[in-house]
Amino acid sequence: MAYARIELKPGVVKDETDLAARPRWTDSDKVRFYRDRPQPIGGWELAAVDDFDGVCRGLLSWSANDGRAFGAIGTHTKLYAFYGGRLFNITPIRSTATLSGGNPIATTTGSNTVTITHASHGAVTGDTVYIHCPVGAVNGVTVGGDDYSLSGPFDTVSGSAFVTVNHTGHGLASGDIVNYAGASAGGGITLSGDYTIYRLTDDVYQVEHSSAATSTATGSGGTVTAKYYRAYWLTAASTGAYTVTGSGTASSTGSGGSTTVEVKYELNIGNENGLGGGGYGLGTFGSGGFGAGIAGSSNFPRTWSLAAWGQYLNACPRGGTIYEWQLNTSQRAAAITNAPSQVNTILVTPERHLVALGAHDGTAYQPLLVRWSDQEDNTAWAPSQTNQAGDFPLGNGSQIVTGRASSGQCLIWTDKGLYAMRYDATLIFSFVYLGDGGAIGPNAVNEQDGRAFWVGPGKQFYLYDGSTPRVLDCPVRNYVFENLSPAQQEKIWIGANTEYTELWMFYPAGTTNLECSNYVAWNYVAGHWTIGTFNRTAWVDRSSLGNPLAASSAGKLYFHEAGTSDEGAGFEAYVESSPFELGDGQPLMDVWQIIPDFQGLTVGVYLSLEARPYPQGAAETFGPYLITPGMETYDLRVDARQLSVKFTSALDANAFWRLGDLRFDVEPAGNRR
Repeated sequence: MAYARIELKPGVVKDETDLAARPRWTDSDKVRFYRDRPQPIGGWELAAVDDFDGVCRGLLSWSANDGRAFGAIGTHTKLYAFYGGRLFNITPIRSTATLSGGNPIATTTGSNTVTITHASHGAVTGDTVYIHCPVGAVNGVTVGGDDYSLSGPFDTVSGSAFVTVNHTGHGLASGDIVNYAGASAGGGITLSGDYTIYRLTDDVYQVEHSSAATSTATGSGGTVTAKYYRAYWLTAASTGAYTVTGSGTASSTGSGGSTTVEVKYELNIGNENGLGGGGYGLGTFGSGGFGAGIAGSSNFPRTWSLAAWGQYLNACPRGGTIYEWQLNTSQRAAAITNAPSQVNTILVTPERHLVALGAHDGTAYQPLLVRWSDQEDNTAWAPSQTNQAGDFPLGNGSQIVTGRASSGQCLIWTDKGLYAMRYDATLIFSFVYLGDGGAIGPNAVNEQDGRAFWVGPGKQFYLYDGSTPRVLDCPVRNYVFENLSPAQQEKIWIGANTEYTELWMFYPAGTTNLECSNYVAWNYVAGHWTIGTFNRTAWVDRSSLGNPLAASSAGKLYFHEAGTSDEGAGFEAYVESSPFELGDGQPLMDVWQIIPDFQGLTVGVYLSLEARPYPQGAAETFGPYLITPGMETYDLRVDARQLSVKFTSALDANAFWRLGDLRFDVEPAGNRR
């Protein structure tokens, strides 16, 4: 009996031939190398009871001054706040109107589609409009919310700003808007004006007031007039009309609504997908890439830059203005007064300046212009002798891609290279070009404690650790970038998992995956890389919210590194090796046994083998063999000069394993015949 101990270095090597890579791991999925040994990553569970609309391409966690933990989710259609396990629609309201001219709602016999006439409505197909139409059904089709007189509808709890509203059969959905008038005080507060609601049941919904109740009260508020605005996705028919789907079927062709129809329009939606023909790595400013997107219809998917301004949220949809949300879940984010009308991305400096990167100067959009507000005042943008607002045009590159606040400075990436933005009491800010190595997309960078990791337009991985940007040697680089979908590269997201000293890059792979489907992870302490598949479009590290938070393209929000399952079900995790030689590779060898060595093995792990007589020879597959806890040996009979192994988790919610030594009982072929 002769035991062969196989030493496989940690990490995955993909850009070498199998023989040149030996003895290494060459493929993986949802496996990390913890203390140099492979094991499945942690599981994940739903973080929010609600789904969000659109695809998340902006994610932030932060804390309020009182310690409450919040999250923000920016999608190509909406902006949400995440609080207490719930998602609240805080998408800005773009405009409101009372439709004049009389009877703006038109119906067609036998259809539930209605046409709404509104000159210069400014909406695009897919936008959300909130409609209040108190006249009831128009020719048998109901569109919009009605007026109601509610008697004592409010319940308050002392110390809480959340108010429970009782209205049997209210017909509202979370995100709809209600306007209250005429209410009397209850619990020490008086509800008045617009509130975005959160639906609890068919008969109860919740709103948040601007201040907390001073006492607990039920059935308060007296007689309240409530105007309901219900949400509809619209289809833009022309600049002066659009269609929505109502409830019921029209009994006749005609119009109605009188002069009492009121509408509120959300911020226009952005592109769900990149349209090609541009991009940081594909085009130049003004040639169908970045500049064309800002000036008109964008080639890019909508991304958001999100930053905490003290305890408030500042949010910027790419190419739009900057909005602020002040922690009230019933109030929408609102445009910041005097902020630039067009901004590519934002950050907040440690000195409390709000910075617009790629900004409108009041006359035109300037893709290399950095503008910043006065210190502690994000509404003061015009420089003067009495404030610290200012601006500075960068010189290297054709546009600013993104930026991050860092230790003692801010880092700004153009499509060509990296700048440092440093506070200077005399100049306010100075700008230093650190070197070439631009960013491929607005979320394709990550900063940790003064070090930055990113992907460049030349499809290289870069690291900045205080000197100049340098290219990282990556043994899976060719594999990753040969599979990257170039038209969707702006969707790349890099997130940190500091518990395991990892940086994960999620990216769309191939031509059929429009959203992030794959990942490559780099352990920035050990220096090794892993690869795999994962539908995650955004990720933020562990924070006051709890475990790392990530979003899927299906509108789900997850906590990661939670248990060992995929929402209570098992998930496939595997690691596969290159062929390694048995003995010195000369004689054919008999493999009689594997000696399992696992730490924390639960349920079981499957072993598959591929045997080859020569590097270019045909491979013969053996297994999978189930190795269970307590198993001392597993008998085999395999003839090979070269052998490769694959370990795969059993599909069980409790499955876990950590591989130790890899040992086989081998003999030259024929010795035991």
